[in-house]
Amino acid sequence: MMEDVGLPSGTLTFLLSDVEGSTALRETKRDAMAVALPRSLQIVEEVASAHGGVLPVEQGEGDSRLAAFPRAAGALLAALAIQRAMTDEPWPERVALRVSARGDGPCANFGRAALD
Repeated sequence: MMEDVGLPSGTLTFLLSDVEGSTALRETKRDAMAVALPRSLQIVEEVASAHGGVLPVEQGEGDSRLAAFPRAAGALLAALAIQRAMTDEPWPERVALRVSARGDGPCANFGRAALD
């Protein structure tokens, strides 16, 4: 879990990620998800932080993450980098991660990265 460094203020852009169908996957692919879920969350947290994003310490979100960025460019670059990192990861089972950035002005939805 990331260290609480304080949330940015002003006009923010939010990055949201979510493992598609995670509830069903946890029930049907328990062993694979025991590896994939924590690793996917770690990737999102590390990449978001590296691009200037801040994640609340305790989100209670299960398979999703929310990060706040002081600049839209950081959120968009993080979304792309997350998808690249997730695609490059050797996963035990196919998983899809949805990543989107939302802010004041044009919104970008990067769809999902299918992870094989």
